[in-house]
Amino acid sequence: VMTSFNSGPVVDLEFNLQHTDGLDCDVATNGFQYAMATDLNTWFDCTAHASLPTTDFQSFVSSPGRLTELRWSVKTDLASNDEQVKIRVKVTDTSAGDSAYVETTLLSIKTTDPTASFTLSDYTNTTSVSFSVSSANAPSHYRTAEADDFASVSWIAFSGTAQHTFDNNTEETKSIYLELRDQYFNVSTSESDSILYHITPPEELVVRINGTVPGIYDYTGVTLTDDYPTSRAVSLDVFATDLLDIEIYIDGPVEDSADVRAWIDLKTPIALELTGSDENYDADATITVQFRDAAQNTSSVNKTTRLNTKV
Repeated sequence: VMTSFNSGPVVDLEFNLQHTDGLDCDVATNGFQYAMATDLNTWFDCTAHASLPTTDFQSFVSSPGRLTELRWSVKTDLASNDEQVKIRVKVTDTSAGDSAYVETTLLSIKTTDPTASFTLSDYTNTTSVSFSVSSANAPSHYRTAEADDFASVSWIAFSGTAQHTFDNNTEETKSIYLELRDQYFNVSTSESDSILYHITPPEELVVRINGTVPGIYDYTGVTLTDDYPTSRAVSLDVFATDLLDIEIYIDGPVEDSADVRAWIDLKTPIALELTGSDENYDADATITVQFRDAAQNTSSVNKTTRLNTKV
């Protein structure tokens, strides 16, 4: 009985061999042939590829009456097309010289490689990224690496997405390489894309209320003192630095507007109206400004002023 447990340009065969006469039985490396589905009466010699689990190319002798499990890898020498074939092995009585063939059922030989394509996000602040993969030709497994040699990387079951964990925590642009493999062990060409790993939040944070600022991008030597407001209408100045674009989120005792309690692009100045009364009001007001970069790293500043509308 002979079955195939993996089909491909190189076909792995597993078969059980048992005979009842008193003589040894021999299976030689040159005893494999294949016939294509279009003409199952014409047989071609296979090229012996390897003997499993043994590593030599010598004959394998089965003792009389013992059920012997054999595994062989044989090469069909087919062109790079998907085909259906039968494979047979010649078994010879080592003493009498009598021979007989044992053959498989019809096997699918698949030599078309899977294809893959993917696009990573521009940034991430996590050490593990997941991404969708467009594929063709029925891949069953994938593997990823940060170098295209895929050294010591295991295959993982594939279902349309892939995941990769960075080799280190260095903030830098990372390259991710991907390969797909089908159940017949055909492997796609390596595809790659890059992503910036960035975990530093916005820095050099400045928040001022009714302050006079010479320019948003230069606070060097500026004394950060505020003029306490005597009117509910105030001007908010903000500043931060980051490798990526920055958004801000303003919250606190201020009236609703398009710039309040929503993420907006970093800008300055911003006109706000404090809550309270236009007359006879004297109370502290703490405004919170959150800063967020494109990789979703955040930092914040609480700025307290005192609204005094008493006459």
